[in-house]
Amino acid sequence: MVNLFSSSGTNYLEVGTTRPETLFADCALAVNPNDERYVKYIGLRVQHPLLPDRTLPILADRTVKTDKGTGILKITPTHNFTDFAIARNHANQLSDEDFSRSCVDESGCLINAADFSGMDRFEARNKVIAKLIAYDKYGGTMPYHEQQLRVCSRTGDIIEPMAKKQWFMDCASMNDVALRAIERGLLTVTPKYMRPHLENWLNKKEPWCLSRQLDWGQQIPAFRPNSNSEWIVARNEIEALRIYDKTMTKVDLEQDKDVLDTWFCSSIIPIVMFGKFLFKVGQENELTAFHYLCWKLDTTLLGFG
Repeated sequence: MVNLFSSSGTNYLEVGTTRPETLFADCALAVNPNDERYVKYIGLRVQHPLLPDRTLPILADRTVKTDKGTGILKITPTHNFTDFAIARNHANQLSDEDFSRSCVDESGCLINAADFSGMDRFEARNKVIAKLIAYDKYGGTMPYHEQQLRVCSRTGDIIEPMAKKQWFMDCASMNDVALRAIERGLLTVTPKYMRPHLENWLNKKEPWCLSRQLDWGQQIPAFRPNSNSEWIVARNEIEALRIYDKTMTKVDLEQDKDVLDTWFCSSIIPIVMFGKFLFKVGQENELTAFHYLCWKLDTTLLGFG
């Protein structure tokens, strides 16, 4: 547990964490607004335990479990999915820097972490605890029985969540079309008991992340002259150059190194085969002669364009 003192330095809160090495990317604390222990602290700020020039706001979020740990979450949006979701819900109380501040790089070493920069994340863990003890900011350990770790199936290493810029597709309108197709019987879900699950998923209307950071695959067709420029989405570099500079002045464009999601590539097979969408919005009955097997939801969404 980590002891975080109030800005005045007179009181402190105990925060439980399994990842003390990510303290350097913390941007806030979160408590449940129904937790009587902490409701009086909501809206106040606490001093970061290792960085004297940083204070953290205390946010009220109903997703915080009052019976987990000390009931207080440290929010590290760049290295935790739950923390990112909470931070996004309170974006008006945070800065853009809070969403980009990272302390672990792609090699698993600490960055932007003062004296700990360059250390392996797991080596740094015990050293961070030692420093907390030296600063009298360490509250000891407590039982913690429920923890899930994502492990790479290829290397066996623990996966490090990292916030990165990605390409997304807005699926809201496509989801509506797919839902309407299910309601009208144009799309049959087999087995039938899976239909409520599919409809529930479609009703969420979450954007589809299309980009992957892999060494192989179909590169995303986006180009730009330098890292400070906006991306130009085009069929190829020649078309992108024409969009970027109509005078066709010689400019070298770089293509995004990310590749498309494999499921996205395979989902467009029916569109490529038939040369058009199987069904169009408002004209669902015009191509009823086409019957094909939708082996996954991605194909359904793109097929009903």
